Amino acid sequence: MQLTALDQATELLAKEQDILILVPEKNTADAFCAMVGLTMALEKMNKRVKMISASHVPQSLQFLPGTSQVQDYLEKTTDLVLELPLNNVRPANVTWKQVENSLRVVITPERGRTFGNVFPTVQNGLYPWKLIITVGSPDLNSLGKPFTEHASYFYETPILNIDRGTANEFFGAVNLVTATASTVTEVVFELINALGGVNVITPEVATVLFAGIVTGTRSFQSPHTSPRTFAIASELLDQEADRQTVTRNLFKTHKLPELRLLGRSLARLRELSENILWSALLQKDFEESGATPDDLPIVLQEMTERAGENTPLILVFERTRGMMEALIFPGRVSKEDRELLRAKLNGTSAGHFVLTTLGEIAIPDLENKMKEVVVPKLPKQAS
Repeated sequence: MQLTALDQATELLAKEQDILILVPEKNTADAFCAMVGLTMALEKMNKRVKMISASHVPQSLQFLPGTSQVQDYLEKTTDLVLELPLNNVRPANVTWKQVENSLRVVITPERGRTFGNVFPTVQNGLYPWKLIITVGSPDLNSLGKPFTEHASYFYETPILNIDRGTANEFFGAVNLVTATASTVTEVVFELINALGGVNVITPEVATVLFAGIVTGTRSFQSPHTSPRTFAIASELLDQEADRQTVTRNLFKTHKLPELRLLGRSLARLRELSENILWSALLQKDFEESGATPDDLPIVLQEMTERAGENTPLILVFERTRGMMEALIFPGRVSKEDRELLRAKLNGTSAGHFVLTTLGEIAIPDLENKMKEVVVPKLPKQAS
């Protein structure tokens, strides 16, 4: 009988002890929580795990356990590794010495034996992680610098690719991708359940996973929230997920900054072309409001509820000085049309929104850039 993707994933994790887990550079809170929750569960199983998020730890999630362990870069190895075939001959002694500007290594075989004609190989370092797990990444390039600066390592190492939806490119040795899942956290929960269930889902793990589902479904208000989503959330609460802490931090602590940002966005709301709206936020808006780009999905959701589901809305923002990005609500369109828009813009999916990088654009040129780059690619509205 052919193994399911879940069976293959559990077999792969059973074999490896040293694991690297990454989320996309432009990650969602859902993917981030899924990564942290999976890491904590694997550590409960005595695995050695490193977490990488090329951007940062979202401010809204820093209250969660485990987030302080996340790094924003992958170290380049500096070791020089010399590998010599032994031909079933054990070395009796290994010595080295520097000869002028060279290093001479002397390997003495056991008495009466010889290595014969062997050809050593030399490589620049070895990465300690024998398995890579990507969470919520449609492709390898979405990981950012951890991939682009270490591409050969990724191509030579088995990858467990965990995701949801239909945009994934199935780039892993094992692809645990569930098209119908509401959140990637749900996919990770099913994996953890298969690995050990209640034995590894501690209250801390349950809290992190519960936060991922809450953010990924907009507190269960998303129309794609499924009965299975509610069932998993209930199971996590049974495992002592701290619902009060999650609710207090996600929906109360940052409420005022979000409202300030929403006010600025609404004040600048303009019609870009017929029945298409847009607004813009600059870096100073985040600084003065106390909000961050992580708050934008909530802001855009509020704006779309006011504008109506048939109205496409583009929220341009400046994450870093001079570099413009756009969070796009394409309106009332099919999932296939939304994925097609993402592909056309070389963007990433963020729930019902599409996130794309526009590049360096002068503020006076933003409106024309939207009309040239984004508007022609927007799908027609469903009737």
